[in-house]
Amino acid sequence: MEEKKLAFRLQKTAQILGEKAFAGVKKTAMKTGVRLVKEPESGLLMTVLKDTFDTEFFLGEVLVSEATAELNGIKGYAMVTGDCPVKAQAIACVEAIENNGDKYTAAAKEIKKEVEILEKQADMITKEEFGFISSTRVKFESMRKG
Repeated sequence: MEEKKLAFRLQKTAQILGEKAFAGVKKTAMKTGVRLVKEPESGLLMTVLKDTFDTEFFLGEVLVSEATAELNGIKGYAMVTGDCPVKAQAIACVEAIENNGDKYTAAAKEIKKEVEILEKQADMITKEEFGFISSTRVKFESMRKG
């Protein structure tokens, strides 16, 4: 099985962790010479869902941040939910590095270590939140009939 790209793995943790967690990844990525082509911008995306009758409806708008980075003429792009410019920059920089192939394996290894740490932090938060949610679950089998 092919290993998931670091940019994809960062995107998954972006939904759970705060902005400060991504500053280290961005700093490591910037050492390679990657530069931001487009500064982070905030925008809105319309969320479209289908109801039970297979009819589309607009749920509402979602705030997003996006950024574009470039390394050796090869671009990386990222869009994250929320007003999170540092996350968008970090993920765009990492994608630009990954899109350059094997030229930056040392930087990719260093970033991979940082991503693994972020994933562990995100997993701990998710497990803790699940524990809170589980404690409120109703146990119908324990209710008395009658």
